[in-house]
Amino acid sequence: MKLASHAAPLCAIVSLGTVHFLEKLAIFQGAPPGPFALGQTAVAMLVLAPIWLWRRQGDPKPLQRLPLVSLAVIGIVASGIVVLLSIVALSYTSATHKAVIQAAYPLGTMFFAWVLLRERITSAGYAAAGVVVAGLVLMTSRGLGAAPNSGDWILIATVPLMGFSE
Repeated sequence: MKLASHAAPLCAIVSLGTVHFLEKLAIFQGAPPGPFALGQTAVAMLVLAPIWLWRRQGDPKPLQRLPLVSLAVIGIVASGIVVLLSIVALSYTSATHKAVIQAAYPLGTMFFAWVLLRERITSAGYAAAGVVVAGLVLMTSRGLGAAPNSGDWILIATVPLMGFSE
């Protein structure tokens, strides 16, 4: 396959793989969480706006037919509140903990799919959720040797927000 066909997924993988490290580095260097979170979201919007506008040229669907209020709520929660809280959390916890805890967002998605959409959860789904929760407990408690730190609790609070936005 051509390299160009893999460019977007490769860029996404590299970006997601480095974001936690780069955010921790910025906080460690003294970047204030609020302005840093706003700047990070603004950069993402500047990068995505031309792509969105280019793709819209082929889609004559007017903006009035889009669920703008729902999209705004999801954007504020996912790109605003979650980003800010996760960056604040890095003042108290590690980039590794941030990556692992926020990778548990499918638990939030599963919960809201069950509550809002009435989706059934299979026995395997409950088992998988139990394994994820057990792993998070063991990691954040350092093998049941300590309580999670305040940064971990902040990150845990973002899991349902991420799941709702999903």
